[in-house]
Parts: sequence; structure tokens; C-alpha cells
Amino acid sequence: MVFRHSFRCCSLLFSGKKYGKILEKVSHAAFKDSDKDETLISHTPVYLCGGDSLIYDFWQKGAKGVVSVMGNYAPSLVMKIWQELQNGEMECAKKTQEKICEIADCFRKQNQIARIKYALSRILENYPQEISLPFLSADNETKKEIDRLFDKGILR
Repeated sequence: MVFRHSFRCCSLLFSGKKYGKILEKVSHAAFKDSDKDETLISHTPVYLCGGDSLIYDFWQKGAKGVVSVMGNYAPSLVMKIWQELQNGEMECAKKTQEKICEIADCFRKQNQIARIKYALSRILENYPQEISLPFLSADNETKKEIDRLFDKGILR
């Protein structure tokens, strides 16, 4: 599996076009793209989107899956959209994607890991909220944003 993430590897040096040429020459089973470059879908046998907010759109363009951050704290929602897509329930999938985008917008902000850990602490009793070095928890504003998602029933 080939993995691309601009902030963690050399893809800052490669455009999507150049990456496509690399994928065509390198034997691989799948490609996980955190840069969310739809032009690369045709260059790999299995394209895995790196963004929860693009599941619906990238499925329409040929992606085979997603490597989901949201799957850690809202796995049923991520499974729901994949089942809807696979069953051809496109209107349902579009509505599920809207919920996923609302959640993703909240979690995409500063200190994403602390936000995820706080949400998990709401789901799993005694789950630690602190992240490693420095040990921080989500601030009160962040907790209020996440609490609103739980209050709306979007997260459970």
C-alpha cells in the first residue's frame, strides 16, 4: 500500500500528475491519499480517500474506501454511509455525508486529537481525555462544540 500525506512525507515535492506516474510504475495493491487528489483515482487499483468529508464525492468518482479518522469516534456513521453507497441509496448517503461534514467541521480545528479524545470520553466511560506530551485536554469551548453534536444526536 502506498501512503501519501503532504505533511508526513515527500508528496510536497510531487504534484498529483507526477504522483500518478509513480503509481503507474510502482507495483502496489492500494493507495491512501490524505491529499484528497481525485485525479489519482485512475492510477491505482484501489484508491482510499483520506478525508471523511469527501466519502460521497470520491465514491462517485471511483474511490473504493476511506481511511477514516471519524471511524474512531463515530464508526456507525461511517459504516452507514458505506452501506448506503454500496446499496445504491444515494439520497440517504448524501444526507449521511452532510452529518459527517458537520462533525468533520467541528473536529478539523486546532488540537484535533484532544477533540477526538474528548468525544471518545463521552462514548467510553473512563476513556482518558489527555493527549501525550504535553498532556492537554480539550478546552471548554471545544467541549461545548462537541457537546452540541451529542445534544443534536449527531454523535452518540
